[in-house]
Amino acid sequence: LKSLGVRRPNAEIYDASFRPLRRYWFSSPNILAKHLFGRNDALPIAESGLKFVPVVALLLGSVATSHALTLSGGTATLNLDTAAWAATPFKTIDGVFGLTEGYSDLVSSGWGIAPPPLSPLDPSGSVSFGLNPAGITTSLTGRIPQGTTLYFDPGNILGSWTSATRGFYPELYLQGGEQIGFGGGIRAYLGDGENEGVLLFGDFALRYDPTLAGTPVNTDDVLSGLVLVTNAGHLDSFAFPAFDTTFANLANAEIDFVDGTLTITGDLLFAGASDFMTSGAVLHDQFGTLSLTATAVPEPSTYALMFGLFAAGAVLCKRRKRSS
Repeated sequence: LKSLGVRRPNAEIYDASFRPLRRYWFSSPNILAKHLFGRNDALPIAESGLKFVPVVALLLGSVATSHALTLSGGTATLNLDTAAWAATPFKTIDGVFGLTEGYSDLVSSGWGIAPPPLSPLDPSGSVSFGLNPAGITTSLTGRIPQGTTLYFDPGNILGSWTSATRGFYPELYLQGGEQIGFGGGIRAYLGDGENEGVLLFGDFALRYDPTLAGTPVNTDDVLSGLVLVTNAGHLDSFAFPAFDTTFANLANAEIDFVDGTLTITGDLLFAGASDFMTSGAVLHDQFGTLSLTATAVPEPSTYALMFGLFAAGAVLCKRRKRSS
């Protein structure tokens, strides 16, 4: 390696759990190209215990880590503070729903009529949802389930997360960008003797707004820039757009990537839309926590590139045998 003029690492090999096994250095792309395409297309690596390690193998290791990862399966758990909800006009979370209920299964059929019953919220306030695949669709009226479209660099998760943009009413809407989709959702119920109605929060998407990252709020909370968006914000027949509305800001977040598993935890604070729609929730008051875990896999294009490099390596090896 010294004879190559070692300066900086630009090829790495990781194991199946994304732990670094070896790093290799080349002083310039020309030297790397010489070893890949010239007759000397194998590089001796004494430390590895092998006589020769094809440069193609080094590239495969580099491809597996430099390209983005995506998520395949996981769980998002909301731990809701029922006391915080009791302080709003929608005093109770009277049910949870999944991916099989349509609009008519969730809201009242008319003013003053009680809504259809749902599965009750666990007394602990905890409710879990599975992460949705990227191409999820539904034929149910009034439902907009969200797919998981996030591709990320495990060494720079938020920095590689394509950010969302604010809508025409910035405090209420956060649109586009990459996301982690899940839910189902929850239903809040107002029944004070004079007025009755329900408010749905669900078909969630966790999106990233870098303009919020690092913003201090309250006394000791710091926003992460991650925002939980609801796409099921129906208030009976109230004409309010039911998609891309900000349900919660994630504060004091901890984001970890260990052994192929992405973990995101943090505090849920009332965001602009939840503050607006409940007409009593105080912006940035905490009303629960989020705990999300998901399994990471290479994006599909990585597999294709790895296959292509493997095929190229096989051809090079075959040519070497013939020439020798």
